Parts: sequence; C-alpha cells; structure tokens
Amino acid sequence: MAVRTNVLVVSDAHTAAVVRSALASACDCEVVESGEAGLASLGRGHVDVVVADESLADMRLLDLLEVMAARSPTVPVIVVGGAGDVASAAEAGRRGVFEYVVKPLDTLALARSVERAAGVHRQPPDPNARKRTSASPVIGSSARFTETLQAIERVARSTAPVLLVGETGTGKDLLAERIHTLGPRRSHPFVVVNAGALPATLLDSELFGHAAGAFTGATRPRRGLVAEANGGTLFLDEIADLPLELQGRLLRVIETGAIRAVGADHERTVDVRFIAATHEPLAVAVSEKRFREDLFFRLNVLDVRVPPLRERRDDIPALVAHFFARARARTPHSPVAEIAPAAVERLSQAAWPGNVRELSAFIERLVVFGQRARVEAADLEALDEALVLREDASDLAIPTLRELSLRHVEEVLAKTNGDRASAAVILGIDVSTLYRWKRRESG
Repeated sequence: MAVRTNVLVVSDAHTAAVVRSALASACDCEVVESGEAGLASLGRGHVDVVVADESLADMRLLDLLEVMAARSPTVPVIVVGGAGDVASAAEAGRRGVFEYVVKPLDTLALARSVERAAGVHRQPPDPNARKRTSASPVIGSSARFTETLQAIERVARSTAPVLLVGETGTGKDLLAERIHTLGPRRSHPFVVVNAGALPATLLDSELFGHAAGAFTGATRPRRGLVAEANGGTLFLDEIADLPLELQGRLLRVIETGAIRAVGADHERTVDVRFIAATHEPLAVAVSEKRFREDLFFRLNVLDVRVPPLRERRDDIPALVAHFFARARARTPHSPVAEIAPAAVERLSQAAWPGNVRELSAFIERLVVFGQRARVEAADLEALDEALVLREDASDLAIPTLRELSLRHVEEVLAKTNGDRASAAVILGIDVSTLYRWKRRESG
C-alpha cells in the first residue's frame, strides 16, 4: 500500500479547495486559513510538506517562512503566489523555499512538486549534516578585526550578557555563535531569535511559549525559545526592534530567570546567557523612547563593536577566497575557475556598504553568471556597474549612526556650555546615561 503524504495547506478557502483537489489521490490535506494556525499545526508534527499561499491575512509570508524554518527545518515548503511577483519569488527562494508555484495553479505541476518535496523529506538523514551545520568560520587577521576577535575571546569566558554593535552585514551572528562555542555553555543549545521579524503577539509566544488553548490554534503547549535555550545561549538579533511591550518581559527573565508562557498560570525558571546584537546604538533608541533604559543597562554589560568591512580591507582577499570556494562548491559546473589578482585588488578597494554579506552575494553572482575561466578586473564592472562608483565614494568616509549620534551629543553640549543636566533634557535621556556615554568615549 502506497504511503500517503501529509500536506499542511495554509491558504484561503478558494485556493485550498484547488490544492486539495489536485492532491486528493496521493495526499491527506489539513487546511488552515492563517499563519498562526499553520504554525500550531506544524508544531503537532506528522507534516511531510507545507503548501502556503503568499497572501495571508494575519502575518507576512516571509515571517511565516522564518518561523517554520526555525521550528521544522526539514519540512519542505511550497509557496503559491502571483505570476508577476518576481521579488516575492526571489525572496522566497533565498529563504530556502522548495518551490514557488504561480497562479492560476497547474494542478498536475503542483502534484508533482509535492511528490518531489515529499521524497526529499523522507530521505534518511545525511551522516555529514552535523559537520556542515557546525559553526561557520570567522575569517580575518587584520589589526582591527583581530582586536574584535580578542574581545570576543575574553567575553566568551564570562556568562554575563553581551551586546554586539555593528552595521548590517558585518557578521554579528557568526561572532555571537563564536562566543557560545568558546564559552562554558558550548555543549548546550545556541538559539537564535530575530527580534524584529514577527509582530509582538506572535513573538511573545515564540519567545516565552504558550499554554494549550491560549489562543486560536494553540491546541498543544509550546515551551518557547527562551526555554529551549535553557543551559545555553539565546542570541537576540536586531534587539532594537523588539516591541516595547515585550521588553519588560525580557528584562524580568534576564533579572530573575523566571518566564511565564502565554496563557499559563505558573512560572518556570531557566538558566540562559543572553547575547544581543544591533545595527544602531541602543542609547539612541533609549533617547527616542523606543527602548527601555533599564533593559539597555542589563544587556550592555559586555559590549563589543564589530567593525565594518571598510575598516578591515586587509581581510577582503581572504574573504574573497573563502566565498569563491563556497560558491564554486554550490555551482560546480560554472566555468569560473579563478579570480585575477587585479580583480581581487579592485574588490579590496570597493566601498561595500552592505559589508561582508554584500561581498559574499557579489562573489556568488560572479560564479553563477561568469562565462570565462578567469575573472578579470574589467569583468567586475559588467556584473555590477555601481562597483567603481562605490569605490570612488568610499573615500568620503560616510559617518556611522554611532558617530552621528555622538556628534549630535557634542553639539548639544556645546550649546549648553557643557551643562550636562541641560543637555540631557534636550536629548531626552537621563543625565546618568549621558555621563556613561562620555566616560566610555573618553576611554
């Protein structure tokens, strides 16, 4: 007897009826009409494939994909969307979606896609998977980056909260994982949360868990990511985007170790080390009343600044070599076999406003779209016409948000003739915060 495939369909009733009809001969379909209900169903297990409509009433599809990937990374997801929405299809692909199927649905093509996805899901575990999912390498030996790595090694020995501050794309996530790997909690979980990826209501349940019946679709209790990190490390990426209504709950967990799941009538205690990351100085968010000052003090115990790529240009050749080898492994049939030294030099001089992440994506495109065995400097401009312009613009020394904030503080202090109490009132912060800023900057 053939094994039937269990398919979770997250869609409106009309599309769901088409999907169910297309899969009726080989699949058992469970239909839900909201992303929240879909996550609850996925949590109950026994799902081989998810078919999700990109048009959800209660949450963005990309947010749903992110949570599904975190909870059930081995379950393939097929997205149903509009034929003209190229951006959504591309972003879904970057999120690891198995396939993007356009409307109006070709029922035969959809059935074959589900069959392929189910076959992938039923494959036995890869014995080499553990090796590939170990901590990613942290590459760099420049003086500036070496200082950062030395700071990382020092804070790794502690169990106090860490705050990583750096521009988007600088690799804060890799450094957070390095802190965990080098520290005393290395044998326990390392759990990652993007604090700005979900609406407050869903993030509350995701972080702190929920009791059965706490809301529609919550048929089974969920521990939450804080509890899953018990004994290990919780990495809160983009912490400045954490909704204000959840900041108080997070503060209490850091202070007491006590958490209460949504809808629960009792608390539980956890032992978690917290690492937070932000691309903007949290003190600015505090001054704008977007972030609690008491939570800022709790997180900003051990702070490490992660330098942008323009401050560690000496590392670019090594990064290019690493990303090139990885891209070649992903695209083994590419004719591109090497990058000329002049091309590497050109890459080393470019601005890279997107930092290491942008460089990685550029090298990936270079390998995928390259048509010759050797990449020359002139080939780079054909791939990205803005590269040379960014190279010239890189000498303008565009200030970071931190530098602009500190410059503003200095201007306000100058206008108040150095009266810090008056300056603090104008800036909308506590005077003690201003004293801490000045003390830290004066070294």
